Amino acid sequence: MDSTASKKRLLSHIDFVSFHHGKRRFAVAFDSIFIWTVILLAVRITLIPYVRIRAAAWIASAFFTLTFFFICRVVQRERFVRHKLKMRSDAREAAALFKARFDPDRLYALIKPQKGVVAAAKTDLLSADDIIDSVRENGLPLKLVTLAEPTEKAAALIERSDNGISIVSPQEHLGIALEKLYPVSEEEIEDEIIRSHREMNEKRSFREIFLTVSRKRAVKYLLVGGGLFLFSFFMHHRIYYRLIACVSASAGGFMLFLEELPNKTGYEKKKPA
Repeated sequence: MDSTASKKRLLSHIDFVSFHHGKRRFAVAFDSIFIWTVILLAVRITLIPYVRIRAAAWIASAFFTLTFFFICRVVQRERFVRHKLKMRSDAREAAALFKARFDPDRLYALIKPQKGVVAAAKTDLLSADDIIDSVRENGLPLKLVTLAEPTEKAAALIERSDNGISIVSPQEHLGIALEKLYPVSEEEIEDEIIRSHREMNEKRSFREIFLTVSRKRAVKYLLVGGGLFLFSFFMHHRIYYRLIACVSASAGGFMLFLEELPNKTGYEKKKPA
């Protein structure tokens, strides 16, 4: 029971981190709090000329911000569900292909030769000689359906063929028929997701959480700060906009400082999962 619960928590963690492009819960929470605070303050400043009563202005600002927040949450939830379905579909295909490598005869028997399409019955590497032999037998253009990866020479030959030769994966050619040929259980799908995202399972220290900062994320904070500063020239009470811009730019600058800190301290920073 404990192992099942632990596995479910691990899958939930992988779903969350992969959906947020490698960001852990702490980073997502930090970004969310900052962004929605900026939006709340921006709405409050915008309402200053229209709502004179301070309490009413804050209530109205909170109402508009929360309405926008819940709309975004509904959209994000829908995207998250589609993301989970896509991950499980990819894992099902990967698990089926893994099974096919141990029993490839059934797979290649299902691929009927047709004009321009032929099975290259390999499971490890596809050599340039294999491709040349297939071209001699079937001519060009030619699609090779195979489990094998092309060698360096084979890849160079394919590139020089000017789209005359292409490698097609079995799942691309067979589609749902592959999964029917090699059925995959829900447990195998979950194991495949965990295996293919093992880097997201690593525990990180509190120091790593702060040192592992995306430069792209820091640049976004700087852009928000710059945008608010420019926006302030067209608004009343511009000092408030510039104050928020300063806070945003400072957060971005601090993130860039953390990005460079490992190089200066000799600490080897891990790449984001």
